[in-house]
Amino acid sequence: MGYEIHIEREKSHNGSNSHEVITLLEWQSAVQSIKNLRIAPKNDWVGHNPKTGSKITIPGSGADAEVYFPPKPLKGRFKGSWRKVFRWNPRGRISFKSAWDSEDINDPITKAAAEIARCLGAVVVGDEGEEYDLVTKLGQEAV
Repeated sequence: MGYEIHIEREKSHNGSNSHEVITLLEWQSAVQSIKNLRIAPKNDWVGHNPKTGSKITIPGSGADAEVYFPPKPLKGRFKGSWRKVFRWNPRGRISFKSAWDSEDINDPITKAAAEIARCLGAVVVGDEGEEYDLVTKLGQEAV
């Protein structure tokens, strides 16, 4: 599946770390409160295997979020786009692929991840446990 980044809460119980669940309702509320982020349509994704022609369907969950990417010149016209980036799962964390620039707070994915973490009182961590302090970076950019 590749390397992923996660937004999750941590809660300490008797010296051991466990995760405090981010509920679906909290997730949806956070997404609605953040500019340039929205819940993705629940439509299924349908593709075709180019070699066999067989149809591939991945069901939409209704809990994925899309990030808006600002317009860029495309054949003389400017066109922005919405892209599905974040996935909420019932274990109570949000995940996304790691193809992003954690140092660039103006990157739409980085900015959205920082806003989500701030809204949910969560941290941004990699698969190997490394923490990205995006909330602090977001605060510095606001000054």
